[in-house]
This record gives sequence, structure tokens and C-alpha cells, in this order.
Amino acid sequence: MGNVSLYMKKIFSFLWILLIVSPLLSQFQDSTFQMSFDVGGAETAIGVSLLDSSILIVGGGIGYDTTFFDGFWAGVVDTYGAPQGLHVYGDSGKAWTTNRNPDLIHTHDGLFVYAGGESDGIDRWDPLVLWFDSTGELIRKEIYPDSRGSAVIHNGLQMPDSSFFFYGNIYSLNNPQDIDRYLLKLDKAGNKVWAKTYGGNWNDWGLGTTLVSRKIGLVLGGYTESYSQYGGRDGWLIYTNFAGQVMREKFFGTQGDDGSVHIALAPDSLSLYLAQHIDTLLQPGYAPWAYQVMKLDPLGNPEWRIILQDSLSRYANGIYTLANGDVLVYGVLDIFHTPPSDYGWLARISAQGTLLWNRAYQYTDDAYPLKISLSNWILNVLEVDNGNILFLGSTTLKNEFGGQNPWIAQVDSNGCFSTHCDSLPAPWRGPPTALETTPDLGIRLYPNPARDRLILQLAARHLPAELELWDSQGRLVYQQPLTELQTRVDVSALAGGLYVGVVKSRGGTIAREKVVLRR
Repeated sequence: MGNVSLYMKKIFSFLWILLIVSPLLSQFQDSTFQMSFDVGGAETAIGVSLLDSSILIVGGGIGYDTTFFDGFWAGVVDTYGAPQGLHVYGDSGKAWTTNRNPDLIHTHDGLFVYAGGESDGIDRWDPLVLWFDSTGELIRKEIYPDSRGSAVIHNGLQMPDSSFFFYGNIYSLNNPQDIDRYLLKLDKAGNKVWAKTYGGNWNDWGLGTTLVSRKIGLVLGGYTESYSQYGGRDGWLIYTNFAGQVMREKFFGTQGDDGSVHIALAPDSLSLYLAQHIDTLLQPGYAPWAYQVMKLDPLGNPEWRIILQDSLSRYANGIYTLANGDVLVYGVLDIFHTPPSDYGWLARISAQGTLLWNRAYQYTDDAYPLKISLSNWILNVLEVDNGNILFLGSTTLKNEFGGQNPWIAQVDSNGCFSTHCDSLPAPWRGPPTALETTPDLGIRLYPNPARDRLILQLAARHLPAELELWDSQGRLVYQQPLTELQTRVDVSALAGGLYVGVVKSRGGTIAREKVVLRR
């Protein structure tokens, strides 16, 4: 289980709770802004709830505090995102993770509930649920251990009867590669009612907006490696009743390695909007990831589908339904310049499936006029009453330690600031690489971007061979002999960043490809 603990710490090392309370919304709505600030560690902002006269945001990641591994912090900011006071929460010898949970629940009794996971600091994670008041004071903390393995939460909602559903993943105690979906039900007092798991013998995972309650049951998003229908990794929707029993399943993807399906409820409370980044299968001139958006009827069948595909690689973090039925899709654009650069990405699509606009954002600051953040992630969005859009995430610009800081911005309904409209950056791709121009080369390396593992497929004529990974400083950091047609490559010990993968056979280089590792 030690490998699981290391894996969790690397992916969820930025743990947090940020609480933002603003003055009157009537003063807040008409302005656009962006703001970032440093708390001394590595923090992000993600969960958000609009109140009658305030805004509440959750975040965390006090990773440089010596009293505990990773904790939560709470802060009040003004209507332009400037912090007015910060408070830190944590537990000595333990780590807390938000698991990128976008759901801050405003409960029926006026409190705010947020969920993630708590680690013992060694090899186990348990579901963690926290209750806050509107000032950011921690009222209650509960953990819910499960004898079947380590579990963390990444979505939550409250039902009309005041009970709660929390959705996440559970890690097998006996097989670190066996990660299943996990659904936990609590009663209105926070007592555990039941917990159910869904999955097979491999990774069945999901992050982002992956839990929806319909009139007739729940829908659980994410991806599956256990039940691949198209090849590689596929998006996997599970339709259940309110008792957690599976009623229907749907799969989405290509023949490659595809991302989680993110879902949002359509205005009829039965249909769904779906967003997913998909593998472009190394088509010449295209980036590794494209982005597909669909509307699904109540039975899960597509009513319309659009694909955003060009030389810009899109990575999905979520989808959000606007008041008029349009949808926002959001996440990251990967721009592989030297050094590599991530743009926060936001697009608006009409209820009929027409792309209305498509924008990328980088955080800038007057105090740093010549410096632009190299990593910008949009992790959540929220519509303000007058149609403006609040988005939250992380940026690296003002962090002196190399980690991320909260990034909070408000744009108008067209995705613009009052002073300018951001556009998509120029395509980064130069001449296509050998892997892209020679489809019959017999080599395929995916997923890209990757997290803890890569898969390398080779034609038999290339074997035996060797894989090398070189970092951005030109150092050889990884070597592995290749003797099988398909090899799983464990890269969990490498830091996040840009690498060059080199495949050699019989003493010569037969392929090179840029590889991005996410942490």
C-alpha cells in the first residue's frame, strides 16, 4: 500500500480549503478581475458556493508547514479577490486531500460541507467530510474508514431529504492497480448508511464533475480500464437508482487512451451534458488530446456531439450548465513551447451544440509585468446572477517555491475581461514528428499527458528495444528494456514536467516524442 500512498501524495499534494466571503453581489457582479496570492505553500482554489450576499470558495495545500503534511486553509477576500485574512487547518502527522472536489455543499441547515480524504501519513486514506459555517470556521470533522481499502471523495451532493451522497475511489489493500468507484451515503446527521463499489481489476477512476442526481437516480462519471469497449481507456457512465443499484452503463471514447467523462444536468433534470478529452491517435498535425462535448438523452444516447480538435491539446476538468441551457466546458490547454506552458481554458457551447466562443487564459500581474505564469489550471466555474462567469483554479506566477497558488477570476458572459478578450494562443506544433507522419512505424506511446504510467506498443520487428526518458535539462532520468509488444512503464517516481521519450532499437533511435507528466 506504500505505492498507493506515494501515488496519492504526488497527485493530491496540494490540499486545501479556501473560504471567500464577499460584500453585496450587486457590487460584485458588474466588475471583472483576476487575482492570485501566496500563502507560503502550494495552494489552489476550486469549490464555490454563491450566498445571498457573499461568495464561499474552498481550497488548500499548506504543504510547507512542518507541523503536518498537507492541510486546509480558510481565507476571506474582497470583491476583487484580495485576501482579508487566512486561517489554516490541519492534523499533525496526517495529510488531507480535496481530490479536486468541485462540490461545496450549502446544506439545508445553513452550513457548508466539503469532502476529500485523510491519510495516516503512511499508507492509508479514509473519506474525510468537513462542516463549516459561513465565516470559514471548522464546525465538525468526520472520517469514514472502509475495511475494503483506502478511499477518497471527489464529489458530493445533498438530497431533498437532507441525506448526502459522496462519490470517489477506493484502493484495494491487496492490489494497488485495482482502483474502483466508491459511493458513500450518509444520513442528514452525517452517519454512514451504506457504501458501494463499482469496477474491475484495473483502474476505474474519475476526477472533476462526475456526480449528478436526476429525478430517477444518480449518474456516476469517470473512466475505466477494466471494461474498455473501444480500446485503451474509455469514459464510463454508471446510471444507478437511489439505492446505488446499477440500472444502465454507457461507454465513450476512441481506440486510444481517453479521459474521464464529466457530466452536468440539463434543464429537463433527466438529460445530461458530457465532456471528455479523447485521444487523437497521433493523427498528423493534431495534438495528443482533443475535446468532445455531447448532449445525452435520458437513456444516455447522444442527441448531438461536437469535437474541438486542432494543434492545441485540451485536457478536461469539468462541465457546467448555465441558466439559459448553454454549457461551459473548462480545463487546460497544453502548449509545448520551451519551457512548456499551460493555459486555463474555457469554452461556451449553446444548448443546440454550437460553439459560441473558445478562450485561453494566463494569469498576469502588474507587479510582474514581464512575467507570465507557465502553469494555469481552471478547476471550477460558477455563473453569477447577471450572467458573468467566476472561474477558479491555480497559477504558478507568484509562488516562490515552484508550486501553485489560488487563481480567482471573473469574466463577462463572452469570456472577456472589461479591458480585453483573451484569445487562443498560436499553435505550438512545428513539423510533425516521425511518430505522426509514419502511421505504420509500429510504435505508439500513450497516454500523453500521463500521470503514474505510460503504455508503449511496439511492432515485433522492433524488439528487443529500449525506452529512454530525458528531462527538460537534457538529463537521462529513466531507462527500461522493451521485450514485449506492449509494456506498462511506471513513471510515478518522476517529477511532473516535460520529458522527451526516445525509443532505440538495435543501437539506433527509431522514435522521439514529447511526454508530459502531470502531478
